[in-house]
Amino acid sequence: MTAVEDVPKNWSRISWNRVSFICPQSWQPLEVGQRYLVLEDKDGPVMEVKWGPVKGRFSHKTQLKKLASMHQRKLAKTLEPCELPPKWAKSVKRFDASAFSWHGDDTGAKGLLLYCPDCRNASILQFFKEGAAPSRVLESFRDHSESGFAAWSLFDIYAETPDQFQLTSHSFLPGKFSLSFSSDSAKLHLYRYSPASVLLANGGLEGFSRSVFPNLPGEPKFSRHMGREAVEFEKLPGEGVKGVLDKLKIKGAWARYRLWHLEKENRILAVVMEGRKAESDLFDQISAHYEIT
Repeated sequence: MTAVEDVPKNWSRISWNRVSFICPQSWQPLEVGQRYLVLEDKDGPVMEVKWGPVKGRFSHKTQLKKLASMHQRKLAKTLEPCELPPKWAKSVKRFDASAFSWHGDDTGAKGLLLYCPDCRNASILQFFKEGAAPSRVLESFRDHSESGFAAWSLFDIYAETPDQFQLTSHSFLPGKFSLSFSSDSAKLHLYRYSPASVLLANGGLEGFSRSVFPNLPGEPKFSRHMGREAVEFEKLPGEGVKGVLDKLKIKGAWARYRLWHLEKENRILAVVMEGRKAESDLFDQISAHYEIT
């Protein structure tokens, strides 16, 4: 998969925590949760999606009741099942699907409850505006990947992480994005900084690296990553008793840092990985699929 795979002109792909779909470029993230997204355009919210694993037997009726409980009492009374629009039905035929609607004094939505029997995920999608876009969004909607990697495409970043890494935290602040993941044996962090021209003005890439990661191990190694100026730092596992003790901790035995400067995009990307043992090939693979779109 790539950041621009099968995306029509003036549309973009959003991928977040196993969910992926295309949408008009004018739809931008307003709220981002672990398994929750709200998109907006210049006039306000246009789409909301929530998803998660289902324990036990899936029931559309039960899920609809849960959805109603999340709304204000006045709006909850208007939430009811409705006929699945033919265009929507064609777009989501790979799912077990049902439709619903609700309305208020100045807002309302039509939505779908989708259940995937393959991955046992349930998704709730709501659209706050009518038009042709929802059908196309639904046609592209996926709630799992069979590649062994999860894609992350939001704002201007794109990344792929192995399935064993689970998202633990994320932050999208002006000038700094961060995604943190954890597996049974390692921790992974992805960073994006801007504007690079300002951040690198004093001290260059090495100086900036030391300012954001004060306890960098070893000496810097300067290189080129994907044709870009890069710097790396690495902590190798200890030997003897110390090495054995280090391997009992996820954080301690091995750590590797790579930061690189995307001059044209005026961005700095960084990958940090630490674990019980060195996993250099996996680190390189993750770094190779982290980019600015």
